[in-house]
Amino acid sequence: MAYLENFTNEKDPTKRNFEATVIVGEKRTGKSSVAKILIDLYAESYPSAKILAYDISEAFGKQSVFKGYPVIKESELLSGVLIKNNQKYKWLKGVKRITNIEPDVFLKFAGEKFTDGLLFIDEATTLFNPNPSVAEKKFMTTHTNHRCDGLYVFHRLQDIPKSLRNSFWKFIIFSTGDNISRLDRARGIKDIEDMGFQHADHLYDAWKAAQVPEKRKKIIQKFTVHKKKLDNE
Repeated sequence: MAYLENFTNEKDPTKRNFEATVIVGEKRTGKSSVAKILIDLYAESYPSAKILAYDISEAFGKQSVFKGYPVIKESELLSGVLIKNNQKYKWLKGVKRITNIEPDVFLKFAGEKFTDGLLFIDEATTLFNPNPSVAEKKFMTTHTNHRCDGLYVFHRLQDIPKSLRNSFWKFIIFSTGDNISRLDRARGIKDIEDMGFQHADHLYDAWKAAQVPEKRKKIIQKFTVHKKKLDNE
């Protein structure tokens, strides 16, 4: 086994930990603006990666923050072949957004075929059911095997399906409408524990720090970042 002595992740830049991050916050707190900043930073940091944005804002009559990203059709997404000016080519890198696709079709594709990049899910409550299906759970548990990071947007912590709540490694937290005690820390920690989140004390402190009155003129409201700790940290 001598040939394995110097074989480590640190020596292979293509090997790294892939993470699922969730952004939670009420409307008009700046969730989408922060998400776009993160998408652009990801594209800059990993220029050879693919970034797929699930963006159905316009289907609800809302203007999308992500409208600057080129749209990919469902047929192009599923085949991997893009058509532009009657020319066919493969999608190998860069940002694309899908605006019209059935949730189960998207989940199946993302869970089985999407690799080497970032999956961004806006308005994730439209994609994940309170009691996730096998396909939804598979989607959340196989992304690391496919060398994918995930970025998901919910309005509240309690909107995240219970069986998926500990799938996220990082939390970006704005003011939310969660039914969590703000005045009694012990009670608030218990509220979060009852939701099924791990490391409830650290998550509560991060959540509490972001619960401030909204400043309407600010595009991005106050937010905090919570990174889940390992049990031995």
